[in-house]
Amino acid sequence: MPELHQLTATQLIDGYRAKTFSPYELADALVKHVARWEPHINALYAYQPDGFMQAAEASTQRWQKASQAALWMVSRSPLKS
Repeated sequence: MPELHQLTATQLIDGYRAKTFSPYELADALVKHVARWEPHINALYAYQPDGFMQAAEASTQRWQKASQAALWMVSRSPLKS
């Protein structure tokens, strides 16, 4: 599997759904990647990794809630035998 920062959007969504990794883990990988390369390329102007990580944590919580809601809906389905 490629590194998280190399995945396509579809691969990211699939990974979130499968709980292979979380948005927080992706953000952490991206922050580390930026930390490694930014001193060499000096391309960022308004980089705020702390805010990015907070948003990633909130996203992770939303994914977890959505997953739990989906399980609840399936378990309550009238089609369940």
